[in-house]
Amino acid sequence: MSLSRTQSLRLAAVLEECSNQLDIVGHSLTVQMGGECAIARPELQRAPMTKLQLDGQYISQLVAKLVSELERKQSFTCLQQVLEAEDKRKRDENILKEDKAERDRRKQTLQRQQEKLQQQNEKLTEIQQVVKDLRHQLSERPTKAEKKKLADLNTAMQVRKTQIETSQAEKQLEHQLEKLREQLKHELRVHEESQTFLLIRHEELLQQLQEWRRCTQEMLQEKKQQLHTAVCKRTENSNSLVEMQRTMAGMEEVMIEDMLEKKEREEESRAALHIQAWCRGFLARKVFRLRKEEEEKKAKKTTGGKKKKQKKKK
Repeated sequence: MSLSRTQSLRLAAVLEECSNQLDIVGHSLTVQMGGECAIARPELQRAPMTKLQLDGQYISQLVAKLVSELERKQSFTCLQQVLEAEDKRKRDENILKEDKAERDRRKQTLQRQQEKLQQQNEKLTEIQQVVKDLRHQLSERPTKAEKKKLADLNTAMQVRKTQIETSQAEKQLEHQLEKLREQLKHELRVHEESQTFLLIRHEELLQQLQEWRRCTQEMLQEKKQQLHTAVCKRTENSNSLVEMQRTMAGMEEVMIEDMLEKKEREEESRAALHIQAWCRGFLARKVFRLRKEEEEKKAKKTTGGKKKKQKKKK
């Protein structure tokens, strides 16, 4: 389960305060156990304080892990894991206690059987001693009746010994049968617990699978909607691109026409400038030639007048 950032920070602050309080309690217990009063305190009274101190340290470590996870991931999965581990430990302890009680019960039963067997062995020893005494007496005064009696007694002793051995074998077989029955019960109990756990896990996995399927369907619908939107946008963009291409083609044609017109105007202007320059040059040369001719005429007139004056002077 994930929390919001604000909730995680609030919970982390509360847990840090609890951790500080636990540290204070642990420190006070350490001081009490290490002080002078702890020296005179019996060992039986110090044991609960030691256990309380260890429990406080363990809880403080768990709180620190939980605070770290809340700050990093905004969740508290480690607490769930600790609770599951604690439940498993309690179940294991209960199973160990049951096994220990069963072993104690079997041990007591075996002790009682050993005591009975010891008593029967003592009785058998007494009977054997009696038989030995009787045999000794009969060996001193052997008669047919005594021999027959001794043979009957010996046969009875052999039968009694066989019955005792048979009884012991039956008890051992019953003990093994009881052990097998207890083992079968334990295996059946473990099988039922495993089956229950697997059924619960199967239901959880089915629910998780359904949730994943639902999320997948939602994501698929969302992706289809996004794909449809993207296709629509692509179509619109394609239409806009075609329209822009047409517009650009028209603009290019207009630009080409403008460039051609501009080029024609430039050529016309250049030609007009050439014509104007040629005309101006022609007019300038014509004017220059006329002026030159006039100057030559004037120069001739002046030179002719000077020659006439010179002639007149002569």
